[in-house]
Amino acid sequence: MLDVFAVDPFRIAVAVSAAVLGLLEDIVTRAFVMNRLSKLKYGNRSQVFLSSTLFATYHSIWGLNPIGFVFSLIYGLVLAQLYVSGGRSVIPIALAHSLALLIGEPYLTYSLILTV
Repeated sequence: MLDVFAVDPFRIAVAVSAAVLGLLEDIVTRAFVMNRLSKLKYGNRSQVFLSSTLFATYHSIWGLNPIGFVFSLIYGLVLAQLYVSGGRSVIPIALAHSLALLIGEPYLTYSLILTV
């Protein structure tokens, strides 16, 4: 059985990659999409909802899992609202997203290995 809490170079690389990818997701999904929607005169609620729907779609598309979509949508709504409430700074949401990925990384890596 695989030890999900073992530390090795592969696990460290996966954790760092997840944090970097989380940051890139936040830059695209929040900073780019929401700021673009703002320039197109969409209100904050529409920006939050549309960017969260995009976030949930690409997080749940691999398994086409409706439950995963709902959870991703809720998490996307939280991150998008943090983005708006935080003065449109990517830093708080990137930290929150990266922390969530680092905490969830043992399970995610284990799931990835089992599916390969």
